[in-house]
Amino acid sequence: MNDIDVFEADLNGQDLRIAIVQARFNEDHCKALS
Repeated sequence: MNDIDVFEADLNGQDLRIAIVQARFNEDHCKALS
């Protein structure tokens, strides 16, 4: 989850929330394909 640390450093609150939602969606999508 190092990417999340980068997002926290680089993005504002709104963009951070979007990034987390995208990360969760991508994780769920990958699990569904597994």
